[in-house]
Amino acid sequence: RDLLKEYVAAARRYGLKVGFYFSPRDWGYNNHISGFPVVAQKFDRENPMELPFPEEQNKAEYLKWIDYTVGQLSELLSNYGEIDVIWFDGASWMGDVPGNEYGNKMRNWIYTLQPQILINPRWGEVTNPDYTANTSAELKKIQSSAGDFFTFESKWAHIVDPHQNAGVYEPIWFEFCDIWHGWSWGYEKAPSSKPDVKRMHEILERLSTLRALGGNYLLNIGPNGDGQLRSDLVAEAKILSEWIEPRKAAFFGVQPIKRWEKLSEAPLTRSANTVYVHLTGEKLSGMEEIVLATDLKPVEARVLGNPNATVGIRNDNGLHVQVPAEGRDPLGEIIMLRFEKQPF
Repeated sequence: RDLLKEYVAAARRYGLKVGFYFSPRDWGYNNHISGFPVVAQKFDRENPMELPFPEEQNKAEYLKWIDYTVGQLSELLSNYGEIDVIWFDGASWMGDVPGNEYGNKMRNWIYTLQPQILINPRWGEVTNPDYTANTSAELKKIQSSAGDFFTFESKWAHIVDPHQNAGVYEPIWFEFCDIWHGWSWGYEKAPSSKPDVKRMHEILERLSTLRALGGNYLLNIGPNGDGQLRSDLVAEAKILSEWIEPRKAAFFGVQPIKRWEKLSEAPLTRSANTVYVHLTGEKLSGMEEIVLATDLKPVEARVLGNPNATVGIRNDNGLHVQVPAEGRDPLGEIIMLRFEKQPF
């Protein structure tokens, strides 16, 4: 069976974009020496070899691995039609090898096979010509990236720290990749079939924050031991889906308000003259009043997905928005404010 063919066909059938994850550090490839996460890999027990290689041999071994990798990528990017994303997960090789030279060649070659594809920034130290004009210290990381977008992994401080967050990396797209539960990108045993309310609060808080900054949330789901979706994730996904559905106008097709933290305690997104206030996460989900840094008064104010909730509005050194505790959804609310003109 060609499992990738089935995966691509299923995704296309439901109108989804298609991405391939690719690990350049192939766990089945003999003689790959990498600085992460192990010093050296050697799987051929019949022909043991000292690693790392002597310097005169190292470049030759590296070039063999480049040829092997090109062969695999050629199959992935030639046999399945249009592919939207190639997501590399690290390409490193110990010793003195021409990483930048071959990395740039790899990047340019991929675009000849798939001109429309997006490449994430995890192929070693490769120059991205789209960002070489940005010479500030904050943008050096982008300059040495092969990617069309930036990938923050698991450490939420990378998003909320003002010296690291998306504002620093403008105008590049970015995503935050995270694990739904536990600390494994693969198999995880379900701790319970019951939903974890604390974690659902955290997921919604992060989703709101990322959308307000203009980023995407890449949330990993690890299957159970036989490849099925775990019962705890199924339970939580159902609850989160039902919460998001009547509130999706605040998350999809919206513009970020990237300096929202100077305007509001809560993340803000915008569509034309409509602003969405995200009262999500454990702290904000119970907040009854929030003040926005504007003197404009909305012409319409309501709580998405909750027609019984009332919204109080008053202007007093800022726009005070009040939502009583009664009848609130325990996972949080989204307040829709429509103005005659953009307030921010």
